[in-house]
Amino acid sequence: MPTSGYIGYLWDDSFRVGHRHQGIDIFGGGEPGDTPVYAAFDGYLSREQDLKSSVIIRVPSDPLNPGEQIWLYYTHMAYDSGESLILADFPAGSHEVFVKTGTLLGYQGNYSGNPGNPTGVHLHFSIVKDDGTGKFLNELEIDNTLDPSPYLGMLLNNKENGVTPVYCLP
Repeated sequence: MPTSGYIGYLWDDSFRVGHRHQGIDIFGGGEPGDTPVYAAFDGYLSREQDLKSSVIIRVPSDPLNPGEQIWLYYTHMAYDSGESLILADFPAGSHEVFVKTGTLLGYQGNYSGNPGNPTGVHLHFSIVKDDGTGKFLNELEIDNTLDPSPYLGMLLNNKENGVTPVYCLP
């Protein structure tokens, strides 16, 4: 697991008309900067120059589909002001930095992408498909993401989970 807390939104939840949630949201229960976020698999971390709260990790060999590549997307890792909670080891513009499973990446935050309009403190985590040319697809579209259940060993999708809250430990 990439962090600890209650999973409040599952993959394929529909909490807004016309929107299907393309990842899982894990709420640590603390303030921004309290709950650590870790690399869920070995891979190569990149952080786009203009992103304050997001990193993506390229996993060259999908553990469930060897020979295919997946991408792990982490976001909301900043204060509501946009001040990053990603470790200084991964400055904006970082590209292909190798990280091992369990590497501390930063902390849960509440940045929505719009300073002064915070989300609840949590980590949004998605498993994103590769486009076939070595790049990740647009994470905002559910068809570009994979159900994290088989990767994380828990029922984390809307269709199979039922109504039981899920608590996870990293």
